Amino acid sequence: MGAQGASNLTGSVDFVPLSSSGVRRNLPYAAEVNFEGSQAQMDGPGMAAAKLTNDLNSVIARSSRLPSASGIDVSIDQGIVVLKGAVASDKERRVLEAMVRMSPGVREIRNEVRVGR
Repeated sequence: MGAQGASNLTGSVDFVPLSSSGVRRNLPYAAEVNFEGSQAQMDGPGMAAAKLTNDLNSVIARSSRLPSASGIDVSIDQGIVVLKGAVASDKERRVLEAMVRMSPGVREIRNEVRVGR
């Protein structure tokens, strides 16, 4: 399904003086923004979730503190990062959650990772 349309934006731009001359101008401008393409090509919540999932999987895979990284599955459910799988110890489970929690874009985590393989 394609999405097409155009929006006209009008307004003004304030230029703050960069020197002691006190030059300040308010210039009118107009801009036209055209959107063409399908929703799949546009960056939206679905794209952001996919990128976050990929970023988190990459962080987990590169970590030397998570020997069980290959057994972890990351998904996003209604904005919540869901961790599933199994790790060797409770310490590894806590390290995993801390790493994910510190990643940009993560607001909430549901840690369903089991201890013991």
